[in-house]
Amino acid sequence: MTRTDVRVSAIIIEDNKILLIHRKKNGEEYWVFPGGGVEDFETVVEGLIREVKEETNQDIIKYKFAFNSFNEASNKDEPFYYCEISDGEPEIVGEETEKHSPENWYQLEWVDLNKVKDIWLVPEDAKHKILKFQNTARGGSSFQIS
Repeated sequence: MTRTDVRVSAIIIEDNKILLIHRKKNGEEYWVFPGGGVEDFETVVEGLIREVKEETNQDIIKYKFAFNSFNEASNKDEPFYYCEISDGEPEIVGEETEKHSPENWYQLEWVDLNKVKDIWLVPEDAKHKILKFQNTARGGSSFQIS
């Protein structure tokens, strides 16, 4: 399958924690949002649904466009969606399990939103938008998708 040049990401928040993928690659550790490349036959939302299923083994129940984020690595704006997922324990499945090695690994982690500021979460632009929303949410907003 051919991937387009569009990458889509999910923002999954439950109980004041965000679901992220903790990565180790080329000797560096960092976190990323679940998501990935949209295939050439998919819409952005279809790619979102497939990628979340592949990377968390969960189905998206609801989704809502959140924002576009500028990714410095790709030099492109990428869409991010707030997502609610099915019940169950998220687990890495799909091609990430085949690539898993001591030097290249993927681990799903629920990260406390208060600790997001202290981790290397990429893209940085999306991290800052999440932190800004978190600060606004203290004033009464919520992460619930209506």
